[in-house]
This record gives sequence, structure tokens and C-alpha cells, in this order.
Amino acid sequence: MTSPLENLSGPGKPLKVEPPDAREFDGLKRSGHARLRDALNSSLAIESRFDLAL
Repeated sequence: MTSPLENLSGPGKPLKVEPPDAREFDGLKRSGHARLRDALNSSLAIESRFDLAL
């Protein structure tokens, strides 16, 4: 039995194109903005700010 991940791609099999999902995109943008705001917080250790910015 193949795994769901193996069903996505494989040798000679391209990834399948999915239609864009506006809700997912908006959630990713919100998450990115929140992490960037936290990365600017100088009260956090530099390592924490770097991790948040990634």
C-alpha cells in the first residue's frame, strides 16, 4: 500500500496543481506578520528573534 505522500509524486510523476486557497493564504500572511512583529521585539533573545523571523 502506498502512502498519501507517495500518491502526490514519484519518479516520472509531477506534483498535481491545486487551486489557490484564499483562506490558507490569508492565514499564512497573518502568521508571517505576527512572527515579524515578534522578531522586532528587542526584549527577546537574538536567537529567539531569528527563529521567529524564519
